[in-house]
Amino acid sequence: MVLELGAPLAIINRRVGVWWAVPTWLMHWGIFFIMGISFQHHMSGILFLPFFATEKPWFWLKKRFGRFLPKTQVTHELKPAIVLFDGVCNFCDVTVRFIIDRDPAGHFQFASIQSANGQKLLAQYQAPADLSTIVLIENGKVYLCSSAVLRIAQHLRSPWHWAYLLIILPAALRDAVYRWVARHRYAWFGQKQDVCELPTPQIQARFLS
Repeated sequence: MVLELGAPLAIINRRVGVWWAVPTWLMHWGIFFIMGISFQHHMSGILFLPFFATEKPWFWLKKRFGRFLPKTQVTHELKPAIVLFDGVCNFCDVTVRFIIDRDPAGHFQFASIQSANGQKLLAQYQAPADLSTIVLIENGKVYLCSSAVLRIAQHLRSPWHWAYLLIILPAALRDAVYRWVARHRYAWFGQKQDVCELPTPQIQARFLS
């Protein structure tokens, strides 16, 4: 009960979030082992990843072995790209927060597909109104499914921009994996967040109102 009621404290700062996320994750596993009740989107731990500096292991490896890695340069267009996402999907909400935390240049803006702006953009660019795919609008072009994900990754800070190398794989193979995850996202991660985050003005400005 303390952890559930104390959830709003997790948005104070990252340190408090970590101290809340770890016991909350363990609590849900304890409920599973003791009572047999499964909370798959909590037990997976993915919902709690934004509270952790997941890049630290990569920075440690890059510091020691960076001289062996190919050099790449990430460029950012002046005009922001727009990411349209499923606004009722927990996994999509976590993904948006993940992108924001790793996009210090502010290259991306966001809108839910269900919103008025989202529907207007879909119609303007003749993109499918399909909740099962993330939509990226960049430089007047529309990207869907795995192509959208990889182009988003291309603009994120290291090491995440390295994921763009997967673009060399056949689109049919990449999209098959994407659609498999998309089909199960509600079952695995749920549809509504238990706690509504109060975004800072800086984060709020990244969303199309």
